[in-house]
Formats: sequence, C-alpha cells, structure tokens
Amino acid sequence: MSKSKGKGKGKDQGQDKSKGPGQDKGKVKNRKSPLAWAIAAAALVVLAVVGGLYFFREKPLPPPKPSDRPSSPRSLGRFSPPDENDLALAQSTGKYTVVLDTSAGTIQLELYGDLMPLTVANFVKLAKAGFYDGLTFHRVEDWVIQGGDPAGNGTGGPGYQIPLEIRPDLKNVRGAVAMARRADPNSAGSQFYILRTDAAWLDGQYAVFGRVVSGMDVVDKIKAGTVIRKVTVTP
Repeated sequence: MSKSKGKGKGKDQGQDKSKGPGQDKGKVKNRKSPLAWAIAAAALVVLAVVGGLYFFREKPLPPPKPSDRPSSPRSLGRFSPPDENDLALAQSTGKYTVVLDTSAGTIQLELYGDLMPLTVANFVKLAKAGFYDGLTFHRVEDWVIQGGDPAGNGTGGPGYQIPLEIRPDLKNVRGAVAMARRADPNSAGSQFYILRTDAAWLDGQYAVFGRVVSGMDVVDKIKAGTVIRKVTVTP
C-alpha cells in the first residue's frame, strides 16, 4: 500500500500543472480543434437567441408594480404641506374618524386634531386628496405595520416634510397611530405606522396622532403588500 501511494505521488508531481486539474495526456490528445469549438459556440449562441425570443414571446415579463411607475401623480409635486387654515380646521374639528378600506379588511381610526393639529391636518389633507388610495403596507413586522409610501419601499413621500409634533401624554401603545420618519426628527411626510404591540421605546420620538377604534383583528393579520384601497375621512 505504501509503495503504491509513493508512486502515485511521484506521477502527480511530474505532471504539468499548467494543464489544470483533471487534464491528463490522454485528454489532451483528444482535444477538439479551435475551429470545431468555434462552430459549436456559434451554434449555441443561435439556439440561445432563438430560444430567448420564443420564451419572451410566450411568457412576457410581468408589468411593474403601480408604486414603481414614475407617472404616478404622487410623484409630480402636486401635494403641499398643511397651511394655517388647515391647522385651524384640525384644532376646531377636534376628533376625526378615518376608515381604511384595505384588501385585508376595514380599520377605523380616531385622529386627535385638537391635540396634534399639524400632524392630523397633514394626514387628513393627503387622505382627502386621494394620496393614500392604492398604496400598500410595505413594512410588516410582528410589532408594527407601516404604510403610506408611494415608492413602496420606505423611501417615498409627498414631496415635502413636516416638523415633529410631540405630546408626552400620547404613548406608543398597541393600536396607536403615528408618523414614520427618517433619523431627522423633522422628516415625516406621508408614511404612518400602527402598533401591534406596545413600543414604549418610541415615546417622545415619533408623533402619535391617533388610535385604532375598531379593526385591530385586521391590523394583526395584515401582510406586506396589503393594499389600502381607499381612505375616508369624516367630518
């Protein structure tokens, strides 16, 4: 056994390593000529092109998602932040009732216009303009759902930002509705979240402006991609 191994090692050491692993003398003799390889490669290219044309003719690629279409009116800058009149109306109205008609069911919200006039005025103005209709909940985790992004990936908004509005008595508890934002405190726009569980670590950092009145069972079963068909605000 030991002699056999020694002979094998000797043969390996004597081989030309430039040939690459597995290439012995016998295989080198059986190589095809460069012309044969060129003909075979050309044939493969022709087959690939013909096959590809057939495939895309029979199975066209799916159309882009609506949220990815640059022609969406939400990307044309036709939305503006709330003005003084909008804020005054929110304060005088007090409580708003909002119905989210989603593909998973209906969620009813109560918004605190008297306590969070800027944030509520912004949400109400966008909702009444149809901004949220057709968007999705793009972020869904066991403790939170987040929607209101026309880009559908957490980067989109209405084309402007609003200042952070905080009330210490409004907490991030299960069913709370608040504005999502980037690291900059004054970067909220249209994205909002609804909590599935208490999240006290968010208190004092995000604008809580409402709560779920009914439909928490729907909130709990929402999945990523659930569509917000229509948002209705009263009064």
